[in-house]
Amino acid sequence: MRSYQGFLGLITLAGLCAPAEASPIDRLILSEVFYDRAGPDSGFEWVELFNGSSQAIDLSGWSLGYGGSSYAAGTAQLEGSVGAAQYFLVGGPLSDATNGQPTFDLTLNFAPDLQNSGTLADGVALFNMMAAAISPATVPVDAVIYGVTNSSLLLDESGRPGAVLVGDAASGQSLTRIDARNWRVSEIPSPGEGGLDAASVDEPTSAVLFLGALGALVLARRRRDRARISSTI
Repeated sequence: MRSYQGFLGLITLAGLCAPAEASPIDRLILSEVFYDRAGPDSGFEWVELFNGSSQAIDLSGWSLGYGGSSYAAGTAQLEGSVGAAQYFLVGGPLSDATNGQPTFDLTLNFAPDLQNSGTLADGVALFNMMAAAISPATVPVDAVIYGVTNSSLLLDESGRPGAVLVGDAASGQSLTRIDARNWRVSEIPSPGEGGLDAASVDEPTSAVLFLGALGALVLARRRRDRARISSTI
């Protein structure tokens, strides 16, 4: 009997500790960055955006900022529109096998170039404002800080110095977002072909859902048993 009750206790605990379903990506975010080609970088760099919302977004009031000392070191004004659950590729104008053969939605030669990071972390940030208004103190809507140490205190969307989210990509590699919070270095860039999905990011597994439901049933059973015992006393 004790072992059975212990098993029920573990199931109950699992149900209580099962994480709630996380919010899917429901906004415009950075999704992939290519900044270090095997050869000269100028004209081959690009930044990919993902629109996780349910509506198309006009990019005319949006911009990118990037650099090592601050996001104001380099800025780029965006334009065009990105559809719901769609990717949008900014950069170029050059495209070949060395940068993943991208097809650009907005042709824009980053000047200065995006930073090739190292011990001093660099960052790329997305802003819901015109590029001309970006300053070192401007808080981004989204940012990826890459390298080793954020010595320049680049901000994240909270308005505080952000954590370094991913290491430095080697020549020919890219920084790729894998879910709402995490990034990785990808050996093979995949411009416009990321795996993000506005409907399936951070969903719980079926096992977690089962344990949660079973835990709730056990708790209900225990409450009924306690109520029945109390009524007979």
